[in-house]
Amino acid sequence: MTMTGGQRFATAVVTGLVAVLALTALTDSFTARSALNFCVDDLSTRSPAPIDREVIVTGSCVVTMPSDRGQVVVVLCGGVGRADCHFEIPVADRSRLERRLAGAGDVVIRGRCERVTAGIAVLRDCQLLDSPPSAE
Repeated sequence: MTMTGGQRFATAVVTGLVAVLALTALTDSFTARSALNFCVDDLSTRSPAPIDREVIVTGSCVVTMPSDRGQVVVVLCGGVGRADCHFEIPVADRSRLERRLAGAGDVVIRGRCERVTAGIAVLRDCQLLDSPPSAE
């Protein structure tokens, strides 16, 4: 069975549409997963908060402390906001993290935003970044 010119054209159009839809879905999926950038004040006052999203937050490290789950929490502060950043490292490794934070000035942390309540953002699964991501 051979296809006529009209059938070949229709098949090409349908194939092209499927390809465009697949690329659009892939792009949307990638964009939705990229981390959002905030200073600690903006994140702690954001409404609605980016719950369950990866965020990158910048602020001044005030203190580190153990969490109730036996992990390390780094508290970042800004002018009015605060972020409690939970690192999944044992409290025994706290001194290594504190050495990296000592005298760092602004600190950049990536984590998953669990909640924002009363001006305090809580981030889980955090990691310390070396510098803020560049705006591309």
